[in-house]
Amino acid sequence: MASLIRLKLFSMLMLYLLGTLNILATETASTFRHYDCTDKPKFSPKSSYQLNLNKLLSKLTSKVNTTNYYNTTVSGTNKQDTVYGLFTCNGYMEKCGECVNTSIQTLKSKCVFNKEAIIWTHECMVRYSNRFFYNTTEKKPSWCVKNSEDYEGELDIFNRMLSSLMEDLLTAATEAQMGSVKFAVKKITFSQDKHIFGFAQCMPYLSKENCRKCLRDAMNFLQTCARGKIGGRVIYPSCIVRYDHYLFFPLLRGKRKNLGVIASIIFFHGLVPVIVLFFVCYLLHRELRKDLKHRKGNCNVELETIFISMIIVPFCSSLLSSGDSVLHSTTDL
Repeated sequence: MASLIRLKLFSMLMLYLLGTLNILATETASTFRHYDCTDKPKFSPKSSYQLNLNKLLSKLTSKVNTTNYYNTTVSGTNKQDTVYGLFTCNGYMEKCGECVNTSIQTLKSKCVFNKEAIIWTHECMVRYSNRFFYNTTEKKPSWCVKNSEDYEGELDIFNRMLSSLMEDLLTAATEAQMGSVKFAVKKITFSQDKHIFGFAQCMPYLSKENCRKCLRDAMNFLQTCARGKIGGRVIYPSCIVRYDHYLFFPLLRGKRKNLGVIASIIFFHGLVPVIVLFFVCYLLHRELRKDLKHRKGNCNVELETIFISMIIVPFCSSLLSSGDSVLHSTTDL
């Protein structure tokens, strides 16, 4: 009887660990993608505009390994055939070549014959148009993406802390020089185990004042559309704002002080469940050996042993595989 109780406790603990590992895998998955293809105007197949667009996209691709922001123009014989385009990495990324290349392929397949298109993903933005959009602040198309989970706790305190975070991000992001990637990241702490991580960025061509206006509008929109949620982001063509309850940006270049934050998150949310998991598997193995010694004449113990060896042990092995992948994705931050 006691052995059966132990078996149930082991099973419940492993199910809990599986849920923990799945949550971590979901949080670190790089699946975010939003794009928009402007319906009008269109271009014809094999037209001068298509030729110039292909040239522009090739030029963008050629720069992905040398910079985290690049804009260019391909002029046509007629003004209507001129194409303007750019890519930018999220400011905390040194390079984002794979992201840019994948985004370009997405636009080619999803926005066929559209003269204007834009895509934001987890690491970068790619945009092209038949009209000059550099040095202008644009808020359409826009997206508000929010976490499905509500914040559990005092919402008023949470909102005040979030507003303070947004103000700090706005101030820091607008301090960057004209022509450089204007961005900021920050962490605030509610308690020992509750944090919010924030990120804000403007297009490099925006002036300090236009960057401030864009971020201010995005932050106001975010605090309305994602109110009470543990995470959310607002995306404009000219700026982006995001906050979340887990670390979604890597260690900044030259910012050693962030190392402790990342190390603690990796340890407590990645290593600890796996260490506990190894301990559980060890206990299961020990229980199995004990039961094998005393199973003669005991039908319940024999059935329990079969259940452990044929179901729980393989299940434990699959959990260990999941734990390894979670550790890998977490440390990739």
